[in-house]
Amino acid sequence: MMEITLAFAADSPPLSVITAAKIGGILVTTDSSLPSGSTPFFQFACGLKLHGATVLLRYLGRVAAIPNFYGQDALEAGQIDEWLEYASIFSRGSEFESGCTYVDEFLLLRTFLVGSSLSVADIAIWAGLAGKCLFASIRQHFCYHFLQIEYIYVYDNLMCGASKNLNLMEWDKLWTINKKIIDPVCPRHTAVVEEKRVTLTLADGPEKPVVRIIARHKKYEGAGSKATTYTKRVWIDHADAVCVSQGEEITLMDWGNAIIKEIVKDQDGNITELVGALHLEGSVKTTKLKLTWLPVIDELVNLSLLEFDYLITKKKLEEGEDFLDVLNPCTKKETAALGDSNMRNLKRGEIIQLERKGYFRCDAPFIRSSKPIVLFAIPDGRQQTSLR
Repeated sequence: MMEITLAFAADSPPLSVITAAKIGGILVTTDSSLPSGSTPFFQFACGLKLHGATVLLRYLGRVAAIPNFYGQDALEAGQIDEWLEYASIFSRGSEFESGCTYVDEFLLLRTFLVGSSLSVADIAIWAGLAGKCLFASIRQHFCYHFLQIEYIYVYDNLMCGASKNLNLMEWDKLWTINKKIIDPVCPRHTAVVEEKRVTLTLADGPEKPVVRIIARHKKYEGAGSKATTYTKRVWIDHADAVCVSQGEEITLMDWGNAIIKEIVKDQDGNITELVGALHLEGSVKTTKLKLTWLPVIDELVNLSLLEFDYLITKKKLEEGEDFLDVLNPCTKKETAALGDSNMRNLKRGEIIQLERKGYFRCDAPFIRSSKPIVLFAIPDGRQQTSLR
């Protein structure tokens, strides 16, 4: 490839062009000596020039080291051209909100703006936000969820350069990006798996329920507040109960420490109850177990927690391999649980975190006590584990 120099004004570098060159594996020498307001251009070793950021992006899309950077056919190339022209909307303050909404809705059923791989269209939209320092603004609007995924994905690949295959994006990476977006803002709630749940009786716990208002997210005021009830008897997960030792000091999250005095078992050796005492002056830093809990009250809600797995048991089929041979025999798991009473107010589509269980999207909100709230598990990029 011919030697290329990118000339531009120092006060207005063409971020989209610089980013596309880096991700596309194209070596470009930069010259920022042009006067303010000058149009950026490519200077080729042969003496020819190309002018304008959009023209330069189209050129880079055609010569990039990664496939389909400018589309796989003429139709996709035309679609990319449309997005290159649309990207300028983010520089027009009055149209910023409508632009974010349009792109976010467009990405609802797509990973990329055009085709099935990263293209200069994605770069142009990303640069339109990054160049004007507008990403902080869209993070304040949790509704722009898919636009944020697009932004972070391009940013991550910019950091990695062209050394990785951008077309084979694994789901784990997408979920990891998703976590970066939802974790800072999604509210926290508590659930206990219904099967074999265990009561913990606190000898010095409150005789009558005590209600306190605490934040739904300790680091994000916008998540609002919730009412937490403290009682003498609380529910904990069976999986947590079997990890506790007699005499051990544990932490009850959002309450404080407690010491386990007695472990009650039935004739088959199954734990049926724990007995303990509060030790609120104890340090959270010294305890090994930090447990979630729910008060034993009638106001708890029924939950149906649904986890979905991959349709096949391997990441990629080999040539000639029959997908029927690698079908996953179990792609759906449903777990009955109890949830804190604040979850009665969840709306369909709202995303929350169940403490120590993961992220969930509300698919069916509370209607009546006999009908459970349905929550769909959202992977977070880590290897999937069963609910505790």
